[in-house]
Amino acid sequence: MTSADAAVICTPEYARGIPGSLKNALDWSVSSGNFVGRPTAAIGASPHPQGGSAALDSLVGTLKMMSAVVPEGAELRIPFVTKKFGEDGALDDTETETAMKELVQTLLAAID
Repeated sequence: MTSADAAVICTPEYARGIPGSLKNALDWSVSSGNFVGRPTAAIGASPHPQGGSAALDSLVGTLKMMSAVVPEGAELRIPFVTKKFGEDGALDDTETETAMKELVQTLLAAID
């Protein structure tokens, strides 16, 4: 991760939070300083109408504590995620596709 210009983290929501394994990975990386000042996008996805809001809020809070830079517009909630993909696994929801493209553009603009 030391050579990455930016990071994107997408998380499902489990019990109104991020999965323990993701939280552990982030906790273990704190001492490395890899996220300090690094532009980072955060995506929360859930089959529920809130779109993983609780998980996303938890993720962003952890990232900010780690001094990652989460630019305005680099957070995305994806509600009803199970309805956004076709049987082949391809994204077939134009609204979500547009939102993801905007998130990427925001992240790219944040890279020095």
